Amino acid sequence: MPTFPIGYRSFHAHPSLNFELNRWLAALPEAELVAAAARIPSAREWPGVMLECADRAEREGRLY
Repeated sequence: MPTFPIGYRSFHAHPSLNFELNRWLAALPEAELVAAAARIPSAREWPGVMLECADRAEREGRLY
């Protein structure tokens, strides 16, 4: 079962993208979110990058 971290992190300069990345803190490691944020320059890239994160989590058996 995931643990829910306390606090709000600064992953992305864009407020909406940063908010959405923070929502994933319980499911993805913080380092993975930092790496994902660096690959998301705008909302257009969001789906592809997040699907890659999901695929990696599935391959590694990190399913909640």
